[in-house]
Parts: sequence; C-alpha cells; structure tokens
Amino acid sequence: MAGRCFDAVARRLSWLARLACIAAAGLAFINDASAQILSGIGTENRIEAGKLLVAAPYLQDADFEETVVLIVRCGEQGVLGLMVNQPTSVRAGSLFPNLKTGSARAAQVYKGGPVRMGLNALLRSRTKPSYGAAISGDLFLISEKPAMIRAAEATQSQLFRVYVGLCGWSSASQLTGEIRRGLWLVINPDSRIVFDDHPESVWSRSIAKIGGTK
Repeated sequence: MAGRCFDAVARRLSWLARLACIAAAGLAFINDASAQILSGIGTENRIEAGKLLVAAPYLQDADFEETVVLIVRCGEQGVLGLMVNQPTSVRAGSLFPNLKTGSARAAQVYKGGPVRMGLNALLRSRTKPSYGAAISGDLFLISEKPAMIRAAEATQSQLFRVYVGLCGWSSASQLTGEIRRGLWLVINPDSRIVFDDHPESVWSRSIAKIGGTK
C-alpha cells in the first residue's frame, strides 16, 4: 500500500516538474520577444537605407505629423531621410530653368523635411544610373544639380522626384530611441510607396496596412 502511494506521489511530482519546465520555457520566450520589441533591434526595426518610417498616429510634432520618411543614408555621420508624401505647389521648372521638356518642368517638387538644406532627387530605375547613389533595390539618390537635370530630361516624371529640404538624425541610436518610444513605425523598402500616384493618402494607407489607428 505504501509503495503504491509512493509511486503516485512520484508520478505527480514528475508531472509538476514537466509543467514547471514548460511554463519556464514559455516565460523565457515571452521575455525574449518583449525584449526585442522594447529594444527596437528586431530585423523589422533595424535602421538602414531604404526602410520607411511611418509617423505614429499619436506623434505630436508639426514637422513630422502624418509623414512617411524614406531613409536615404545611414552611417557614422548620422541618418538622413526624405519625406515622400509632402508634395508642394512648386514646379521643377522654377528650380531648374534649363529644363527643356514640358513634363519635366511641370513635375511637382516635394518637401523633403524640416531641415532646409539643399536639393535632392529620387530615381526609380531597374539599372544603376551613372549619376546616382544606390539606396535600396531600384531606388537611387541624386544630389548633384546637373545630374538631376539630366535625369529629369531622360526619365518619366512618375519615376523621378525632386525634394527640397530633408530629415536628419545625429545618429542611428537617436532614431532607434524614437522608434522604441513608439514615435515611428518601420516598414521594409518599397519603391511603390515612394512613387505612389496619390501621395496625400500614403500615410493613412500605410497606417491601415500596419494595423494602426488615428
């Protein structure tokens, strides 16, 4: 009788031990996943050229509210980006008087960011141009004015855009900190978003796709 009781107790202890191991493994998995989310170091949140930053619905900053920013450069010098959903009433012809084709002159100029520094252009091309710096996939950055004119004359307007101003962070860690605080949502490179025909709704559609709410 005592032997049967001992066996029953042993089986119960063994079952409890297995349950404890399962619970510990589950807790470790949850803690690891939470750590990645909170640290902002998951693959989806890695800061690199080509990634798109979507302003969180509750971001209260007049300069960045409801914006989508393409990261064009990321390195020791800091992070640079261009807003891709802020068209202006300015036309390319007013910035480049030497443009000859009517479509190039009529192309809209975009606000690239609150930092009022220089002109930049984005080009979407299947082949690498001789005058552009690769960003990611079929996206290229052009920063030289003569190269912009050349590209504008040779490229369809829906594949080339000019930006005045830019967005800047002193370091990748500064931007990562903003992502950790939930100010930005990060999505993978997608040139279709950058050159969307309806930029005014790019932010709201991106938020809906991610699953956020305003």
